[in-house]
Amino acid sequence: MMLSPWGTIVPQCRGFGFVIAASVLFLARATEGTSSNDCSVGSVSADGTCRNNDISSIDNDNNIDNVDCGVYMAPSTVGDHSNLGIYTAKAMKDGEKVPYPEIIIPMLWRIFGTHPHDALTDGEVWDRYIWEQYVGELEAFEDLDRSNERAACFIPGVGCTVNSMLELGNIDSASGSDFDEVVDRSSPGAGAFTPYHSAPTIVNSPDGFEDGVDAGQELFATYGDEWIPWIPNVAVTNKVNFEKADALMGDFEDWIVQHEENPTTQNEVSDELLEDMWKIMIDFPHVGPRQWEELSVLPKEWSRDRLKELKHVKKQQKQSKDAQREGEESSSPLPLPTPSSTISGQYWADRGMVSLEFLRKEGKCQDHIRPDISTIPHAGRGAFATRDLPEGTVVGYSPLIHMAVRGEQVFTVVYNGESKHGMDRFEYRDVNYDEEENLKEFIESAFKHENRYTKPDLVVNYSFGHRNSTLLLTPYGAMVNYINHKSVNDGDGPNVRVQWPDREFVAHKPDWLSEDLHFLRDSVDKIGLSFDYVALRDIKEGEEVTMDYGDEWDEAWNEHVANWVPPEDADGYVHSTKFETEYLRTPQELLEEPYPWNLHTLCTDFYTMPDGDNVNIYTDPLKNEVPSNLLPCRVLERFYEDEEYFYTIEIQFSEDNVVVAQGYPNDAEGIQLYDIGYSPMWHMKEAFRHKLYVPDDVFPKNWMTNQA
Repeated sequence: MMLSPWGTIVPQCRGFGFVIAASVLFLARATEGTSSNDCSVGSVSADGTCRNNDISSIDNDNNIDNVDCGVYMAPSTVGDHSNLGIYTAKAMKDGEKVPYPEIIIPMLWRIFGTHPHDALTDGEVWDRYIWEQYVGELEAFEDLDRSNERAACFIPGVGCTVNSMLELGNIDSASGSDFDEVVDRSSPGAGAFTPYHSAPTIVNSPDGFEDGVDAGQELFATYGDEWIPWIPNVAVTNKVNFEKADALMGDFEDWIVQHEENPTTQNEVSDELLEDMWKIMIDFPHVGPRQWEELSVLPKEWSRDRLKELKHVKKQQKQSKDAQREGEESSSPLPLPTPSSTISGQYWADRGMVSLEFLRKEGKCQDHIRPDISTIPHAGRGAFATRDLPEGTVVGYSPLIHMAVRGEQVFTVVYNGESKHGMDRFEYRDVNYDEEENLKEFIESAFKHENRYTKPDLVVNYSFGHRNSTLLLTPYGAMVNYINHKSVNDGDGPNVRVQWPDREFVAHKPDWLSEDLHFLRDSVDKIGLSFDYVALRDIKEGEEVTMDYGDEWDEAWNEHVANWVPPEDADGYVHSTKFETEYLRTPQELLEEPYPWNLHTLCTDFYTMPDGDNVNIYTDPLKNEVPSNLLPCRVLERFYEDEEYFYTIEIQFSEDNVVVAQGYPNDAEGIQLYDIGYSPMWHMKEAFRHKLYVPDDVFPKNWMTNQA
């Protein structure tokens, strides 16, 4: 009997009904060798070709950076779709912070999950690189609509690069941030850089694994169950899928044994046939309503030994369960099911490990520089060398998020102090674009506001461009966004310069440099451009790292400083994180000692009226099933109990509807001082905005839309 058509064997296979489509096997034979994803783990070279998986064969003296680097950006282990990943080159324990804490750049030009309609495809690739604002603990920009706020934030380091492995996640990425505007509101640098910084990435190994991560481990965050399953070809690494995948592998091993023991078919069950069947399974589509997600976590390489190991483990687990049911003590007790107790889970955990030689050869060091307060006046924070860096060292590396044609329009935001939300957000809020009359009414109303003004969003200050092009390139990579400007005409000049990498990399395709802006505009699946930040001379440990932003930027900044007039409200401004008070004040006390002009109190509506009482009492949010809103409120009186102040407050629901409630604590669940929407410095009308300039000898002429 011949097995090639699988006409008699396949129908007997338990759990393999879908392989009835195995006629594609013959097509696979015809195109054998054309697949681009057949390399084993850690064996993909920067040019996408397979290389010898025997890591000992790598020439350690061939272009390997022998600096004691602790963090690398390198090709990810989770598949071609994932682009790059972040790796630790040193063992780290749970709770340790991955060097170094990051900045978080708030974004007003878009809402999380909603690409601007007027951008068309331009900049759609941004969807892969942003987080919701709560991830970075950013301020709520709106005063009275905070529960609906869905602004985005950009975390241009580890937070932008790490991939997700759901229940195999081993870090907490970008766990909040600190707020510090560094300079005063009277400084020319006020609002020119993000105040959100020190966002840590903390090691937190998954259940069932050892405490911490080993050297060579790729770092994985957890994006969430809703996000991952719909990414093409991604492994949906959760416990349920691991268990289903193990069951599927067990069925396959049973099927193999059954036909190996059958005299009629035993000579036909070849390694070649089994490998082809396995390939069909792992290549079977696993998206859509019936996603077959368990197929996504099957090991990518065929191994009969792995199936035999699985049967041995399952036999031990069954013996353990049987012994427990009979009240006996198992001779080989096994832990409760966790990702590490499944063969498929352990496979994906092991797959995330690479050698240090691989990282040195294929990766880019990410901890050559660290953040600190800049030595440059008005510049805020800067980047400083963590070790001696010889001339020619790639001090930093950053993939570039492209916005080809509509960047200046899309990155422009409209502020209006008279509108409901502090700025015009009619593009995104409560507007049905199919109802053209409503949209027209919103636009006409907005243009009538007296205080209406536009300005580029803050991310522009972190983006590269050119005087003769519409292209904007926003870098992400550890610490590179901390690098400040120093003109080539200033003393000894800057000590680093951007240039294109000298070879192809996962996130850098040299042929993109020959394409036009329409190609970049329509490239929405992934990025293909990167910068190396190369040392122009020897840089000493502790020295500030600088680069030249371009003559145009230098002239614009010098003009801004020369013409700077502090805003009228500069003196009375104190951000809520810097304001200290023993207690919240009543209206009478505020007449004598007002808060800074930018602060006000907001309250939750966590209160109930107990039965038989006519007084509203604050209710612990854990006991309150109704979601909270933040509403304007004021303190009527306070009392001191158990070394803590509590307040009777008046909440204003509308102009003619107020509610009085007692027992409110001074915290985020009760009453608290907040910054008035859009009052922090980075919203200032006077704040400096200007893109950085790519050097003329680096910027391709085919990207220019205007000729000099």
